[in-house]
Amino acid sequence: MWTIEESKYIHGVGRGDLDFLDMDESGDLLINLKGTTIAVSDLIERYQEDNQSKKGYTPTFSVQLPQLITAQIEKMKKVFLSHMEAAHYDGEYIPLYPVKVNQQSSFLSTILQSDIEYGLEVGSKTEMLLTMRAVYDDKNRLIVCNGTKDREYLEMARAAAEQGHQVIVSLESIAEAKLTLEYLEPGKVEFALRVKPYIHSSGHWQRSGGRVSKFGLSVHDMIEVAEILADSPLVEDVRTIHAHLGSQLTDLEQNMADYGKYMAEVFFSLRKHGLSSLSTIDIGGGIPTDYKSLFKREAIPVFVDTVLKAIKDVCDEEGVVRHPNIMTEAGRVVTAKASTIIVKVLDIRRLFPDFDELESAMLSFKQKIERISDTAALYDIWKKLNYTTPTGNLEELYRQEKRIALFKKTVRRRVLDEDLKVPDSLHEWLFLPDYVAIGNFSVFNSCLDHVLVDQYFPVIPISGHDKQPATTVRLADVTCDSDGEISPFVVRKCREEPLVTKDSRPLTSSKRFETVGIPVADVDTLDYFLVALTGAYQDVLEADHNLFGNLPDVVLTVDDDGSSNLHWIHGAQAMTEILDDASFEEIIDIDDPYYEL
Repeated sequence: MWTIEESKYIHGVGRGDLDFLDMDESGDLLINLKGTTIAVSDLIERYQEDNQSKKGYTPTFSVQLPQLITAQIEKMKKVFLSHMEAAHYDGEYIPLYPVKVNQQSSFLSTILQSDIEYGLEVGSKTEMLLTMRAVYDDKNRLIVCNGTKDREYLEMARAAAEQGHQVIVSLESIAEAKLTLEYLEPGKVEFALRVKPYIHSSGHWQRSGGRVSKFGLSVHDMIEVAEILADSPLVEDVRTIHAHLGSQLTDLEQNMADYGKYMAEVFFSLRKHGLSSLSTIDIGGGIPTDYKSLFKREAIPVFVDTVLKAIKDVCDEEGVVRHPNIMTEAGRVVTAKASTIIVKVLDIRRLFPDFDELESAMLSFKQKIERISDTAALYDIWKKLNYTTPTGNLEELYRQEKRIALFKKTVRRRVLDEDLKVPDSLHEWLFLPDYVAIGNFSVFNSCLDHVLVDQYFPVIPISGHDKQPATTVRLADVTCDSDGEISPFVVRKCREEPLVTKDSRPLTSSKRFETVGIPVADVDTLDYFLVALTGAYQDVLEADHNLFGNLPDVVLTVDDDGSSNLHWIHGAQAMTEILDDASFEEIIDIDDPYYEL
């Protein structure tokens, strides 16, 4: 008998960074905030009742969960401070949020409200302008200026300092150092040297570090910049070294140990090169988000423990009296959990004809397939069925598609039941979903990283988890693009007996692997999916492919008494606004780019 625990396991719910999701005994997907659970189906109903008459309403919408941002910020600070205390590390912990990760005002305001000491890192003049406005009356905020500098950027940094903010300008070229000497006076702002980390990191963004990185001062430039600044009036304002090894690091032990050691050694070496006022090491970001619920240990404590120990070991070798402050620029791990997309299913499309009863010819074909033990012969039949140029005769094409569907179903069951070994290409084809769910959204607008870098985002049906999944489906969007699909699924390692769908598709296996196809209890009643962990970068990377614009945004919060609140921020982007971005004047007056026909 199928259990809720089995559904939670196959979807990774309640583990890793999906710890804010749960499932109840009736099979509904839940969101858990501050100990209060809200069924996603109830959330949808409230959203419809409260907002259906509002301008820009669509059945698909984005839900922001700002309290998860606060929880992540508190966790980061608690872990750093507790590890520092345990290690007798007397430097300060200075957290920064990289504005580029999500610049929405609701996210930024939550971060600022969560911790009065949280600083902001900017990488462009526009982000600098946004930050200066966001913290105009909040002078205790540290602002770190990264990115390529020009005269105007430096003048903005000086203006922020004159308003009372503590400002650090990061330098990563000889030209920037010389420009700084020309436009900034001593005592106005502080400076950081962005170091090129000569460390081979792991993960998709590993080129953020290493010799080939576009970021940071190569060693020859670093020595020259250090000499320029050491002989300048700005020497006492150079307080920080900074680097970033890469986002979503996969090796948090050896990689981070090497990185922490390297940064500490560079820190003390630069002090000996005349930059004696250095007091802070900015290690950047890199703490990974557990999109797949696969981490054996929580990432934040491992990251902190490893890098802190590595830096302290170098400090002990140097015999320093006071340890350097440690600054972080964690963004993804702070905001990823704080946004989800609720996707309305518009249609279910079957790839093959139904065949409840088999006529004699089909029955004979099925029996033939069941008797064949030679996998090479099965492979030849598959190639003939699947790759022969089809006829344009509709009746014959219909019969051929039924034969292909029957072959697929029969061999798939044999592969699981008999452990039949077939070639990899045939094996992959056998388990591809036979259904496509059309969701009322655009992958390009809601989770563009899935297209750009094959980023995994968990996609989970909102109900039916009390039943054994009947089959798997692909989730496609409404754009006219074959890349407009997000259908990932991690087949996890078996805990006991392998779990399968009713139509013999693996849900767990002796070996973990990624595949295509989201398990669903019933394709006929499938109505909504939840796409989780979209709070980092997706809101700022969004693309208006096919002129599909932004979805409606709502905010879900829970009060101390356990009552929940759903607040409408804005509706879907109007067609007129999207067309205006394309330099067209207002030519239509329909507001909803996701309207249902």
